[in-house]
Amino acid sequence: MTHTFLHSLRQKAAPVSSGVLAACMLVGTLASAQPVHAANPTYTVLGSATLDASSLPVGVAVSGRYAYVVSTVGDTFTVVDVKDRTAPVVVTTLALGAGTGPDAVKVVGNYAYVSEESANSVAVVDISQPQNPHVVSSAQGASEGIAINGSYLYSATYDGYAVFDISNPLAISLVTTGSVGNPATANTLGLTVSGSYLYVTDLGNDTLTVLDITNGASPVQVSQLQLNSGSAPVDVLVNGGYAFVANQGSGSVDVVNVSNASLPFRVTTIWLPAGGIPARFEVAGNFLYITDYAHNQVSVYKIANPAAPVFVTTIPVGTGPLGIVLKSGFGYVVNRVSHDLIIFEVNK
Repeated sequence: MTHTFLHSLRQKAAPVSSGVLAACMLVGTLASAQPVHAANPTYTVLGSATLDASSLPVGVAVSGRYAYVVSTVGDTFTVVDVKDRTAPVVVTTLALGAGTGPDAVKVVGNYAYVSEESANSVAVVDISQPQNPHVVSSAQGASEGIAINGSYLYSATYDGYAVFDISNPLAISLVTTGSVGNPATANTLGLTVSGSYLYVTDLGNDTLTVLDITNGASPVQVSQLQLNSGSAPVDVLVNGGYAFVANQGSGSVDVVNVSNASLPFRVTTIWLPAGGIPARFEVAGNFLYITDYAHNQVSVYKIANPAAPVFVTTIPVGTGPLGIVLKSGFGYVVNRVSHDLIIFEVNK
């Protein structure tokens, strides 16, 4: 099976068109593409760890002194000791199985949850001993991306989402699946949980769907926001009543007010430099960090007022950055092309 997001990077969509009023309201003025610098933290790249040259790393999670990296072509799960951030060291690499295509990872306690796009599954890796990670259970039905809320794990399934019961990590199970649009054209990739809601992006139909997960096993759709045609949304995160939607097709990030989950509306759009491809992102404090796959950098924006983001700076991080984590004043980025993990420090 084609790795959808990575494949889409090679088939970049046309520039974004004018806004469309559809299922929900789109309002606001697009943010300027020109940088506006402000007095903010600076950033220092500290060190890097080189991964297997055939690995093509795409996702990263950090817990304690270890970073966990999944590589979609190498089909691997790599543990990196990041205690010394100036000289991170690869501890071990676990083969997840030929053709599994891991693309995202989340850590909860002693377990790492990995979505395996090509195998259409979720694998659970015991990391209680980081030097000896091993798969303890798996379940079919997933595709790409992971969001976890309590005893439930959510993953995209191309035409919608899947819900897994992970109350027992040693025996996870598929609970249900659902669609968020026309299955013939859907291509769901990014998803996240915030509060009682699940947010799902659909690259094929250019939508952001909001589902009520008060009953975690049975999501109920409450709204769907039609984004600009050709925007091709690939990821979403929610912070402080706003959803940030990464649009691979238009090279932009939409800022959507989701304070009323039944009526989300776009308030502004952040434009990356011409030709930019937003891949993944993270919020830390009042700052949004966006990996720009095309320009080999992380773009930083101040979002103290999410309706008026302010460009801060860019951080060079390697070739083909995808996954990013910000934790305890440090950033961790995996680069698909240069096959490495880069660590930078936030200097306040």
